[in-house]
Amino acid sequence: QTETRTVVQQRGVFDLVGKKTTDLRAVCAGREAVAVEMRRTAGDVAAAMFTGWWYTPVHVRVTCAER
Repeated sequence: QTETRTVVQQRGVFDLVGKKTTDLRAVCAGREAVAVEMRRTAGDVAAAMFTGWWYTPVHVRVTCAER
């Protein structure tokens, strides 16, 4: 069965600075990623607004292939 994991990307300065999740195999523990969705939660938007868009986190939802 597939498994879905969510990781937070810590970004800043209008998404220009910060670590980005590029190794999806690491997120999926060595399996292939079959779907990736990026979205901002209400908390992410609030954090961005509170910091004047200097801190702009985003949640990445990765669906991993079957084992």
